[in-house]
Amino acid sequence: MPDYTNPFRPGAGHQPPYLAGRQSERQQVLKLLEQDVVFENALITGLRGVGKTVLLDSLKPSVASENWIWIGTDLNESASISEDNIATRLCTDLSIATSTIVVSAVTKRPTNTLTYERLKWIYDQTAGLPLDKLKAVMEAAWGRCR
Repeated sequence: MPDYTNPFRPGAGHQPPYLAGRQSERQQVLKLLEQDVVFENALITGLRGVGKTVLLDSLKPSVASENWIWIGTDLNESASISEDNIATRLCTDLSIATSTIVVSAVTKRPTNTLTYERLKWIYDQTAGLPLDKLKAVMEAAWGRCR
C-alpha cells in the first residue's frame, strides 16, 4: 500500500502544504475587485481552524496586482468588545499602509502623512456613530491612495 501524507496540518493561520477546495471562494472575492464603484463586498466567517486566514493570505498577491491596498486585522474577543475598539484596530492597520502618503507638504515644515495619529485624529474629530467615524477615516485614506 502506498504511503500517503495527509496535507492537512491545522495550526491557526499557518499555510498548509496544499490549499484545496477554495477556488470558488477565491473567484468570488477576485470578481469583487473588478467593481468600478463598490456596491458589493465579502465577509468571510467560520469556526476556528477552517482556513479563513489561510484563504485571505492566499488572496493578498491577487489583491495587490489589482492595485488594491490590503488592510486586515485579526480580531479576538477582547479586541472586539466595542465598536470603538474595532475602529481603533482598523485605524492602526490602515496606518501601516498609509503612513508614507503625504497629506500636505509645506516648505520648511515637516511633511504631514497619514500616520496612525492622523487617522485617529480624523476618527475623533468626526461626529456620529463609530461607523460614521470609521467611514470618514476610510474616505480620507481612499482619497489619498487613488
